[in-house]
Amino acid sequence: MPGITIDYERTPTLRMHFSPKTGLIRKWKYVAEFSFQEAVEEFIVDKYKDFGVVMSVTKLTSFRNGKKFISPEEVLSPI
Repeated sequence: MPGITIDYERTPTLRMHFSPKTGLIRKWKYVAEFSFQEAVEEFIVDKYKDFGVVMSVTKLTSFRNGKKFISPEEVLSPI
């Protein structure tokens, strides 16, 4: 899966992966600090929906330190 790394001072380094077929983001990952401890946050896009003028994430799975943090649920469109 093709990806890019975004590294900017004072922010966590972000790694993003895209679908080679659609070009849409499929996964992103970064190291965050919670209560003075580091945690690896990872998000995987399970589903997109075409809203006519924009493709929007409608299902997402979140992991913290490799453990499922948020189960896939239908999310509302920003439209």
